[in-house]
Amino acid sequence: MNASNPLDTLIEQSRKARDHAGRSLADDRRGQAQSAAQLDALRRYRHEYCRRLQDAMSRGID
Repeated sequence: MNASNPLDTLIEQSRKARDHAGRSLADDRRGQAQSAAQLDALRRYRHEYCRRLQDAMSRGID
């Protein structure tokens, strides 16, 4: 692309900024999904831990 025209330069910079923002958004969404999955796993672990503790307490802890 011939960037001698100021409008062409502005369009090219806008495209680069848009592409960068899109990649950044995709990265952020992946990170959010991973964090949500980790939180879900931790919640399941906590629930299982509490259940086992309640079972042990009802039987009596040695």
